[in-house]
Amino acid sequence: MGNIPYLTEDQWEEVLERLTWHAQQKYIRLVWQGVPAAAGGRAPGGIEPADLAAQAIVDVIEGRRRWNREAAPDFLDFLTGVVDSKLSHLSRSRENRPVRVVAPTDELPGREPAPEHTAAEGENLARLQDLVFAAVGQDPIALLVMEHLEAGVTRPAAIADRIGVDVREIYNAQKRLRQKIGSALRAGQGDEP
Repeated sequence: MGNIPYLTEDQWEEVLERLTWHAQQKYIRLVWQGVPAAAGGRAPGGIEPADLAAQAIVDVIEGRRRWNREAAPDFLDFLTGVVDSKLSHLSRSRENRPVRVVAPTDELPGREPAPEHTAAEGENLARLQDLVFAAVGQDPIALLVMEHLEAGVTRPAAIADRIGVDVREIYNAQKRLRQKIGSALRAGQGDEP
């Protein structure tokens, strides 16, 4: 716990409240298993914003996430970045993929796509997402940039501050990210019959 500032119990409670509020604001903007959170969508496993806030604090206390004072002087800002990363990871997880239910209809035949076409589209999208994350997963800076972008942090300087690198590394990672996504998209299109 040497890299964590000394906080009283009351201060930790305030940090938890602020992190939970931050997580809630991000959580309600996301789509969970195909249903917007604002319409009742729930994260996989029933994870709530308070759970994410608590997990972020525990990760820092147990050393799974390390605070770099020089890169992120404000401890709360650092923790919000951890929450953003956890939300991003959860929203991209395999468990959060939309579940499509094809219900029989009384409408005219031929108006709806065939169920096998709908299933194939879902499989293609899942395969494409896997290709993108597999390509990016081997570039830790690009992966962090992607997580921050998905969490709504778009300014390269803000991303650099949160992960403790020079902003030029973020610009370079964004270039690599665009190249990898383009390559994954081309590879995904090449797989189609």
